[in-house]
Amino acid sequence: MKSTSNTKPDSITPDWGSLVSGKMDILVHWDISTKTGTDTLGSSYTYYEYQEERINIEVPNSDQTTIQTYINVNMDRYFRMVGALSPSDLQWKSDMEAAVLDLAGTSS
Repeated sequence: MKSTSNTKPDSITPDWGSLVSGKMDILVHWDISTKTGTDTLGSSYTYYEYQEERINIEVPNSDQTTIQTYINVNMDRYFRMVGALSPSDLQWKSDMEAAVLDLAGTSS
């Protein structure tokens, strides 16, 4: 779902209020781009446009630090669950492009 906000979203935002019986919702954000808009007075402002999906995940316990670590470790999986390229997929693509350019004798 396409969303907008005046603050840049994190890649994954836990919904701590949804934590019940070892499960909670997280918001996954991708394709984040910076946009410029104009208000009714003609002033420009920055906002962010992005894709967003809410998914329900199982978590190891109710400790926020442990849950955040668990989410960080499983980040690629959550991106794939919503059909987005994961951070490691994007890094792999960047690494492959750099390797091809290096083999071709050009630099990026």
